[in-house]
Amino acid sequence: MRTVLLDVDGVIADFATPFHALAEEVLRRTLPPPAEWKYHHSETSMGLSEHETKSVLFAARDLHWAESIGLYPGAKKGVLKLLGMADIVFVTAPWEHHPTWCHARRKLLREHFPGVDVIHTAAKHRVKGDFLVEDNATCLIRGGPWTGLLYRRPWNESVTYNTVYDWEDVYGRITAT
Repeated sequence: MRTVLLDVDGVIADFATPFHALAEEVLRRTLPPPAEWKYHHSETSMGLSEHETKSVLFAARDLHWAESIGLYPGAKKGVLKLLGMADIVFVTAPWEHHPTWCHARRKLLREHFPGVDVIHTAAKHRVKGDFLVEDNATCLIRGGPWTGLLYRRPWNESVTYNTVYDWEDVYGRITAT
């Protein structure tokens, strides 16, 4: 059976929407919404200054904020179907600015996908698998012991890579090889 590594935020979990809402609340101004983001780094996409970024990151340290992040529509169904055709491992980077980030990721994933392994690492290039489904093109371009699949999001539209556009596309790529 193939092993499919799944990034969490940006692939199955919608970090962008609550982070955008938090930034607007903290800064008390309208910011470009996630659908208009052109960069993987949300602070850059929203045009935040260094001071504004620090203010938003400080507010994000609230212990309950990370638990407000939910799944993208269709992600649960997509992952559950994928579980029927591959061994799934979630590979998600820890967030140094948030004291309970890893706990919140694990809680979200256990709630929806009990029994699926979770690896917390920024060194995804060191994790062995057949495929890595990821929204951060930089991570995929770095390479690893897997075939990278770039899950299309607004912030990676300018990148030419081995792109998948939805869960059906993911299934097709995984079963084709």
